[in-house]
Amino acid sequence: MRTPFSPEDLPDVRNVLVGNTMTTIDQFMMDLDTAGFVQVRATDLTDDTRPFVAARLAAWQKDSVTHKNQCGTAAYSALETLYATVSRLFENGSLGCTRLVAKRE
Repeated sequence: MRTPFSPEDLPDVRNVLVGNTMTTIDQFMMDLDTAGFVQVRATDLTDDTRPFVAARLAAWQKDSVTHKNQCGTAAYSALETLYATVSRLFENGSLGCTRLVAKRE
């Protein structure tokens, strides 16, 4: 179970991640079942993904001059905000990564 988003995190979820809602894995699996999918399986990949998320932010910041030259300061800043937000939410336990596999009959 993920840590609920704090009131301070919710604006970032809505405005940076552009998530109108975030359901639990169990709720999403039920939604898939209701939609006619069978053999719905979920695998939590958070522990495998967390190092990638942190490394992506560090690499982006390390090569900031190159990225700013290639895509401009505004685009660089927008992506830095996205990467930093995702990294922070992974670290505080409120965001994770799940692989969902289902079949449609």
